Amino acid sequence: MCEKGIVNGTSEETFSPDSPILREELVKIICGVLNLNCDDVKRISFSDLNENHWSYKYVAKAYEYGIIKGVSDTMFGTGEPVTRQDICVILSRLMENNGKSNLEFTDKDKIADYAKDAVSLLSSKGIVSGFDDKTFKPYDKCTRGQAVLIIYNQITR
Repeated sequence: MCEKGIVNGTSEETFSPDSPILREELVKIICGVLNLNCDDVKRISFSDLNENHWSYKYVAKAYEYGIIKGVSDTMFGTGEPVTRQDICVILSRLMENNGKSNLEFTDKDKIADYAKDAVSLLSSKGIVSGFDDKTFKPYDKCTRGQAVLIIYNQITR
């Protein structure tokens, strides 16, 4: 994904796989995977994201397609890390839900109601997985490495 220009490092020589992925970084990757033309975008209005921000065109295009929403009606959440359950919600918008499966994580009761179907969908397809202790850790920050693996799993399955 780096070779195709879809994923960038945090510097020329560093990827930082254990660092949390930020909302705008995730959106840029999704736009790259979908090969969306982000040069022609409709104007969006979030108080924490202006047209001069590097991610504006990616967020605007993903918002136009219904892939991403703001953390509220007025804020995108620029600079905020994505949780493990929220990456599932965002990526599930790109998929057809063919029914629900049972969540088999020992901490399934901790998954927010708005995210349960998305986590279930992505885990049933083998796109996202839990940890060795059978937990999902829905509120943990999704790392850059985890995000790239999850997206890679989604596009190859």
